[in-house]
Amino acid sequence: MRKIFLMLTSLIAVLGCSSNDESSNIVDTPENLIGSWKIMGYYTTFDIDAQPPTDNFHLIDNINEITFNTNNTFSQIVGSVNHHGTYNVSYDNVLTLNYTRNFPTEPNYSEFVEISLLNETTLETKVNSNEFCGTDAVVGYKYNKIN
Repeated sequence: MRKIFLMLTSLIAVLGCSSNDESSNIVDTPENLIGSWKIMGYYTTFDIDAQPPTDNFHLIDNINEITFNTNNTFSQIVGSVNHHGTYNVSYDNVLTLNYTRNFPTEPNYSEFVEISLLNETTLETKVNSNEFCGTDAVVGYKYNKIN
């Protein structure tokens, strides 16, 4: 009887502490993410699956930098265009970028990427994309910290 009581008490405690609120999945910003990052290159699953396999990493030499601030805002330079917005990170390492568009005719939008690696010098993200040949592919991006 005592075991049943303890199991019921544990179940009630777990159910009482759980929440369906989506915001409870948000974590504090990882300290390593704060700062400015320059994109170095990308790869796709098509590069990995090619016969024979390719080097699968493509260097990007145009300007593409993103800065994550401590107040959960970001700014991004892509070529000559500046973007900005807010961001958050979830427990499953999904980085959500909520873009505020520069022009009134452009709608705001969100982008979701998985953080696959984050340390003091390197940020790698993955995103599923159907932009390549109309099929699902994984695109991975590698960034180096610049400050």
